[in-house]
Amino acid sequence: MSVLITGATGFIGAELCVHLLKLGHEVLAQGRSPEKLRRLGEAAPSGAPRLSLLPCELRELHELPRGVDAVVHAAAVREPEARVSPALAVETNVGGTVRLWDLADAAAVARFVLLSSQSVYGSGDPPWREDQRPEPQGAYALSKYAAEQAVLSRLTGMEPVVLRVSRVYGAGLFMRWDELIGRFVLQAREGKAIEIHGVGSQRMDLVHIRDLVRGISTILDRVGQLASRVYNLGGGQSHSILEIAEAVREEAAAVGLNAAACRKHPEIPPTGPRHLELDITRIRRDLGWEPRVSLREAIREYFRLGSGSDLHS
Repeated sequence: MSVLITGATGFIGAELCVHLLKLGHEVLAQGRSPEKLRRLGEAAPSGAPRLSLLPCELRELHELPRGVDAVVHAAAVREPEARVSPALAVETNVGGTVRLWDLADAAAVARFVLLSSQSVYGSGDPPWREDQRPEPQGAYALSKYAAEQAVLSRLTGMEPVVLRVSRVYGAGLFMRWDELIGRFVLQAREGKAIEIHGVGSQRMDLVHIRDLVRGISTILDRVGQLASRVYNLGGGQSHSILEIAEAVREEAAAVGLNAAACRKHPEIPPTGPRHLELDITRIRRDLGWEPRVSLREAIREYFRLGSGSDLHS
């Protein structure tokens, strides 16, 4: 199968490229950074089918190569940038998605997978199901929901699939150490207290990057029409911030580090909803997909980084 992946220089896109190459697929990787694309090429497994690099802005794509079987649209303006520039979020997340859909349809692509977000559900009581009415709040969530609707409403021969993904974490080529667990691990490594905004009761749904890319590849490999067009893809449960912080402390101690105690800051409210959690019954039932990587296993990987381990071996 030949798969075009947009946003291949992001954390998700890069790991998906490597995963699909390992499975024997041909990958066309679009990304804005030639340097990151070069690093992605170096991380590609040896002997894998051809990896084609497309160093360009998404808006600079005017046509897709013939023979592309599927598109996975992972490129997007992220939430922090969307708060700064809502117009850019709409232009990229909505307009860019529509333009890419039209290019894929013109190239006779069979399946179009849009990576969306749990944020489209808003702040209602979780766990959220796909048949609930979304209540997106803020520029990012609104732009992702609008992109969903633009894709799902198109009447063409191409099959749309929307994945509403929970918070992605794990070790990888372009991982972000400033994200929650990475930040906690760095603090523990340095012997500092793990800083918690609020009292740590906020709950997060975390899906490991390997589980996410495995879920996407399962969708790509499924022959024929899928039973549903919208799937939640999450970790199957939620963890409180305090639970995550304590797990990081315990894993730090297990590798011989002098882990300081967690430090709560009740005077600093955490950002986002108090509870994030997806119901993943539908993807379990339709595709047989299950999250496999535990929180503890993932945290151990963070601590192993820098010890010479090859994440893509």
